[in-house]
Amino acid sequence: MRADERALLGPWVSAFALEFGARPALTEHLPGRWQLTFPRVVGDLGILSRAGFFQPTSGMPALLRRLGWAWDAEGWVLTVPTPGSLGPALDAEGLSTAGFRPEYDVVVDRATGPWLARVLEGTWPVPVRPRWSYERAARRRALLDRRRASLVGRLQPSTRSLARSLDSERTLLRSDLEHLVHDLANHVLVYALCPRDRLEALHARARRAFADRLPAWRLPGARAPRPLAHFYDLDLMRYAYGVWRLAGDPAEFAAVFSSAGNWAQLSDVFNARLSESRAAGDALPEPVAASRAATEGLQGLVRRLVRGDRTSHPAGAEPARSDPEPARFEIR
Repeated sequence: MRADERALLGPWVSAFALEFGARPALTEHLPGRWQLTFPRVVGDLGILSRAGFFQPTSGMPALLRRLGWAWDAEGWVLTVPTPGSLGPALDAEGLSTAGFRPEYDVVVDRATGPWLARVLEGTWPVPVRPRWSYERAARRRALLDRRRASLVGRLQPSTRSLARSLDSERTLLRSDLEHLVHDLANHVLVYALCPRDRLEALHARARRAFADRLPAWRLPGARAPRPLAHFYDLDLMRYAYGVWRLAGDPAEFAAVFSSAGNWAQLSDVFNARLSESRAAGDALPEPVAASRAATEGLQGLVRRLVRGDRTSHPAGAEPARSDPEPARFEIR
């Protein structure tokens, strides 16, 4: 594994192990290609994809395994390629022009503005915190454990205050840790074969439509308009799921994705989201940590995705009543 990737992913693995009590495994499944396998200890397995959205008798399962994904006997995708391994794997399969390329996003407080700005550049941000943030969380947890180990420490008012503060911090930390799991086992997987030229056509239209607002979205804590974030987080997922169910190989996936009738449906939804976003405005800037302190995190995202009743909100923000209605597609 490249040293720069290990420097980012190693602290995440250690923080996950401390928080959830089980350590994800990093393994080299092919020369130079690394996989990350998650233990079944996340808050809800619904944050993962589940095998079955593709044709099981086609060549797709073998392709996904070569790219680095794998699933357990119940179909839950618990093994994923690391962000640094997926690009070379796609290149080796002749798929260098497919999908989003995942890139690490080193950030403490995630927000939809910077996230969406990077998505419109053709990358999929995979959040990790800087090492110091994980180490600080571990030190504070150890401090609380030491105080609780003695009667005097347990009776100190500062111990109760520290415990309340840590409860909130750990909720956010668990959400952040699970978010990497969700992105690699869900979005990056489902978007892996989407033709990049078609994706870029959408990105370019959004960049032109919001050229005046895009620089502000890059600010730390900036909130982008919900409708456009909703498109990339949910609408496009529902469309891609429909394509996976019909396609038997990567060439057929690209053909179904791009067929005139299907593409017209996706374009209509995208145009609607652009219009809704222009009217919606932005919240700039707002620290995400404050807005997500009372949220439910990432539990049940895929279940809600299938039901189509709400978005997964990449920045962890609580859905508003004004969220767009889920798009419906008739993929043929």
